[in-house]
Amino acid sequence: AIQCIMRDYCGELRAEPMLSTGLAHLNRVREKTRETMKAENPHELMRCYEVLNLMDLGEVVLLCALERKETRGRHKRADYPYLNPYMNRYLIIKQVEGKAVFAWEELGKAWTRPRWE
Repeated sequence: AIQCIMRDYCGELRAEPMLSTGLAHLNRVREKTRETMKAENPHELMRCYEVLNLMDLGEVVLLCALERKETRGRHKRADYPYLNPYMNRYLIIKQVEGKAVFAWEELGKAWTRPRWE
C-alpha cells in the first residue's frame, strides 16, 4: 500500500492536490496499521518496525515535496514548472512537538552543524 501511494501520488510529476491526497491516504493506512498490526515473534516485530519506518519516510518525502514549490532536477511540479533561484538551498525538516517544521539553509551551512541541533 505504501509503495502504491508513493508511486501514484508522489511520482514523476507532482502537484499539490496529488501530494495532499497521497498524504491523506498514507495517514489513513497508518491508522489502519495501528489498529491491526501485530507481531508473534521477533522476526515479525522487525518487519513491523520496517513498515512503520517506511511510512515515516513516505510522510517526510510527501511533506518535503509539498514544501518545495519549484521544479528542480528530478523534482518536477506541474503547479510550479520553473526553477526558483531563491530555493537553491537545503530544505531541512525537523519534528518539533510532533509536527513537521521546515527551515531553508544556505548551501554548505546545513551539513556543517552538528546533527543533534
